[in-house]
Formats: sequence, structure tokens, C-alpha cells
Amino acid sequence: MAEAIIGPLVGKLQELALSEARALVAVNDDIQSLRDKLMWMQAFLRDADPRRRVAPDEASRVWLQQTRDAAFDAEDAVDQYFLLVDLSRYTLCICLYIVASCIGVIAPSCYAYIFI
Repeated sequence: MAEAIIGPLVGKLQELALSEARALVAVNDDIQSLRDKLMWMQAFLRDADPRRRVAPDEASRVWLQQTRDAAFDAEDAVDQYFLLVDLSRYTLCICLYIVASCIGVIAPSCYAYIFI
């Protein structure tokens, strides 16, 4: 009977932890790939900037402007993601607090029952 009462809650908490871990592992390769691409772009930008100052050309100007715009958009997307993660962590903390509170209300009576 004890397993039937507590088991589902323990299972859901384990499922939540595993789900978070799987999500982090799944995006690791994507993050590595993006990092590599950004390092190459940064190298091109470093090379292009001095040349742009000496002999500006339209193609370099357009490419630099589009790269800058894309970088700002990407940074905004990452900031939005962090905001959503912070909100979901806050929601998770509230959920865990409620679970802990529910268990905390019952636990003292459990200990009293043991010592009767």
C-alpha cells in the first residue's frame, strides 16, 4: 500500500529529472556546432574590419551589416530563452515547494506514529 501511495510521486520526480538531463544532452552537439561557426564568423569579421576601414566596398558593408543584425537577433533569442528558463525554474521551485510542504505536513505525524 505504501508503494502505491508514494510510488507515483517518486516516479514523476525521477521522470522530471531525467527529462531535464536528456534535454541538456540532446542540445550539446548543436551548441558545439554553433560555437564553431561563430568562431569562424568572428575570425572573418576581424579580418574584414581593417580592410573595410582602408578600402570600403559595398559587399563588405552589406555583409558586415547583415552579420551584425543576425548576431543581435540571435542574442535576443538567447536572452528570451534564459528568461523562459528562469521562469520555468521558478515554477518548478514553487511546485517542489508545494510538494515538500504537503509532505512536511504529514511527516511529523508519521514520526509520532512510529513512537506510539
